[in-house]
Amino acid sequence: MPDKLPDQYQLPLVSKLNAKENLNFLDDLIRDKQINIVINLGGLYNNSSSLIVKACRDSEIPHISVYHNSFDSLLWSWHPFAKLMKYYSCRKLLQFILALVERFPLYKGAKYIYKYTHTAVVLSDCYIKEFRFFVNLTANRVVSICNPLPISIERRTQWAEKENIVLFVGRLDSQKGLDKMLRIWSHINSNGWKLQIVGTGPLESKLKKMAVQLSINNIEFLGHQSPFEFYRKAKIFCMTSLYEGYPMVLIESMAYGCVPIMFNSYSAAKDIAQKMGNGIAVKAFDEASFIKELMRLMAAKEELEVLHKMNLDLAERHAIAPIIDKWETLISKAIQSKGNQMVVRGLSD
Repeated sequence: MPDKLPDQYQLPLVSKLNAKENLNFLDDLIRDKQINIVINLGGLYNNSSSLIVKACRDSEIPHISVYHNSFDSLLWSWHPFAKLMKYYSCRKLLQFILALVERFPLYKGAKYIYKYTHTAVVLSDCYIKEFRFFVNLTANRVVSICNPLPISIERRTQWAEKENIVLFVGRLDSQKGLDKMLRIWSHINSNGWKLQIVGTGPLESKLKKMAVQLSINNIEFLGHQSPFEFYRKAKIFCMTSLYEGYPMVLIESMAYGCVPIMFNSYSAAKDIAQKMGNGIAVKAFDEASFIKELMRLMAAKEELEVLHKMNLDLAERHAIAPIIDKWETLISKAIQSKGNQMVVRGLSD
């Protein structure tokens, strides 16, 4: 019997998160449902998170804040900053400014939210350092728990099943940077290889026109489909995203033996490519270097086969059971803290 989805509730005033009506609603919900812990999956978002802080303090219960993306995503999502974020020096300046804002004493930003959070959870060890930079330099109540592989792979993909395919899977929007991938592919001497694009999105029509303008013939736009059979056949998986948190399509593709190549445009890129698996992280947005590395990889048949075999073990390293154990341990510790005055007044660093 499939698991039943939990009940879902909507705040009375979604357009004004910090309204008194919303706080009263959460207070009543916590009391009526006898909730003894809250897990906030939107830790990055200050308005909703500050509301959760107030409700948990009212009810004297702990909460865990989960950060499913990098703080950089906040800067990329602000349209005036998006173009500046592509330049290293501008990116560093904007990160510094955001850190000042998030830590400003009179603002209920990330530092305020962390003060009343039992534990902050990030997706990779590299994000602990980032969290401390943006939130609190001495933060010690932050842990990393990666996402589990959401699929069960019944059999290991054999190298003989692989074809000369470079694969992209994702939403066709500005974040995924597929325009960069098309420019890169237009300079590739494919020599029997093809680029497959699985996904749809608001830029689909524009990207198809761009492919025509660049005279790219060895490309297939396949629309929205289950990606797993495409993972099984592809040898190389490409990502040209502007930013990510911990992209599961990358983990899924590697578990099927694809060799990834990506821009080092987010903190977890090197962790995934070099520590979690075996792939290539190219300097962020350096299309010339990406072209060079992709062409080298396409020609390196023996290297591809070796990396394919090494990446198949990734599924075991992202198995659900040990990740559930980490969450159960964390939740148990948080619940045991219920009633401790530190939960109400603000925990120490």
